[in-house]
Amino acid sequence: EKVTSKGQKSNIILRDGSKIVLNSDTRVTYDKDFGLTNRNIKLTGEAYFEVAKNKDLPFNVVANNTTTTAIGTAFNITAFKGESSTAISLVSGKVKIFSIGKSDNTDSEVVLQPGQEYLVDENNEGAIVRSFDANKVISWKDNMLYFDNTRIQELILTLERWYNVKVTVLNPEVMTDIRGTGQF
Repeated sequence: EKVTSKGQKSNIILRDGSKIVLNSDTRVTYDKDFGLTNRNIKLTGEAYFEVAKNKDLPFNVVANNTTTTAIGTAFNITAFKGESSTAISLVSGKVKIFSIGKSDNTDSEVVLQPGQEYLVDENNEGAIVRSFDANKVISWKDNMLYFDNTRIQELILTLERWYNVKVTVLNPEVMTDIRGTGQF
């Protein structure tokens, strides 16, 4: 198990040569046989993966009822506990995503191409595939915060994780329509 607390980031090189960059407030777990008998990881939070190629052992990341399978690729997964959605953003290579349906008991499988992002809500309903800007999505791993018309509630959560602080809003009813844009 590798864990980063709020305000901390970490780089991990796994036994198989794969690299993981953990964002703040993130946890990954894997068993002691990782790279020998399996390449299975569980994620809560956000991590960027550069996966070493191994056609015999697929690389699987389980996050919020989704399993992302890669053979050799680079991708980002955002799956923070308590947030309303999970995003899997493919930078290079190809990944297959298996999503377990909650409300209607239907499962789905999607294959992403580079530049595509799979976005699913917390109930695993309403999943969409869309294009994304890799610079915006993975800027965190280069110590850059990027906000693009971001709701103030999401902006506050990011700042709390990033700086390990608690933000208190005195009049939250005033904040509902506020959005922020910028890079820092």
